[in-house]
Amino acid sequence: MSSTPRQHTLRRVAVFSAGVLAAAAVVYVGLATGGSDQVPVDTRVLGNNIGGLAEKDAAAYLRRHIGRAANQSMELRVGKRQVQVSPAELGLSFDPVATVAKVTGSRWNPVLLARRFVGASTIDPVVRIDRTKLHNVVAGLAVQFDTLPENADVRIRDGVPLLVEGSDGLEVDQKASEAAIVEAFLRPRKPIVLPTQVVAPAITTAEARTVLTTVAEPAVAEPVTIIGSSSSGSATGTYDIDGVLAFNAVGSDLVPVIDPDELHRMIESEFAQVEIPGRDATIVIKKGVPVVVRSKVGFGVKPD
Repeated sequence: MSSTPRQHTLRRVAVFSAGVLAAAAVVYVGLATGGSDQVPVDTRVLGNNIGGLAEKDAAAYLRRHIGRAANQSMELRVGKRQVQVSPAELGLSFDPVATVAKVTGSRWNPVLLARRFVGASTIDPVVRIDRTKLHNVVAGLAVQFDTLPENADVRIRDGVPLLVEGSDGLEVDQKASEAAIVEAFLRPRKPIVLPTQVVAPAITTAEARTVLTTVAEPAVAEPVTIIGSSSSGSATGTYDIDGVLAFNAVGSDLVPVIDPDELHRMIESEFAQVEIPGRDATIVIKKGVPVVVRSKVGFGVKPD
């Protein structure tokens, strides 16, 4: 059975297409198997042109021109304090072989094959990061560089309440510092100022000033009258409490406190007449027989 003109045309198209595909396959295989370790033209890493070099030569070139500088110590600063740390201690290293492999890689990758003719332009270097080492070093620097905030306070000197201003603390922002160190690793060496954040005190100067004007100053403005009585009499005394009054930080509050021992010493002469000494229970031996002597309740001014 003879074929029709349409069938004859389709066979010719099929044969031609197969021929084109076969030729393309031959060219592709030829490109893939030939010169696959050569870096595409005009390929640059941090400004270093490695285009046209063999893979090993390109890695050696980057090791000389980037790797040596990358091994230099890095200066880390917080304020006026500074420390020198090596990249190895920080867990940072430059990998020139992996960097070159980004543009050579698998010989069967069509994108990389195309780059041999058009060039790969600029590629980013491969940096190996040991996150545990980096984190531990930065955490240690935070312990060294952090400054604690100082609470504001109210103190009484010679009967006069005084305001002691608080101050902010400063702490290293560890996450941001790690990022800044990695970012600066392959750049020309210069001091790296670690990011920090301000830490406010629990008791601010404004809060302490309020305690000064509403509590401390009124408390010492006039003497305080203390009254006590017992079965043996009564006593009254008027005293300046500036010598026994203080302020303690409790959480975020500045709390007034009285020194009980100092207060008792201050009033003991006036209140001695109303204090009745107590007596503990004891056991005594009378005519060979133990006898309990009962305790006696006293009366006095409690220090608290």
